[in-house]
Amino acid sequence: MSSPALTPPEAARWAALAGLPLPDDRHAEVAATADHIRSVVAVLRELDLGDTPPASAYRATQENAGRTREHPGPRNAGTRNANTQEVEQNDAAV
Repeated sequence: MSSPALTPPEAARWAALAGLPLPDDRHAEVAATADHIRSVVAVLRELDLGDTPPASAYRATQENAGRTREHPGPRNAGTRNANTQEVEQNDAAV
């Protein structure tokens, strides 16, 4: 179900209700931006996320901080530079 496009006067009214002063020359631009955002959100709502748990199900811990997905990496993954060496030295000192 799609909703009608937001008109410039409606954008001005919503901005005023939110306590945001909106100059007259910005009404059309804000309405167009709001319509774009609504269209993107509508597409996201159509995605079937299946059994994907909500973000609150994940815990960011120090234990998991260093883990990455396994992938071949960039072509120069085997090269080391001064920054890499500095990070390794700092890690070893901790």
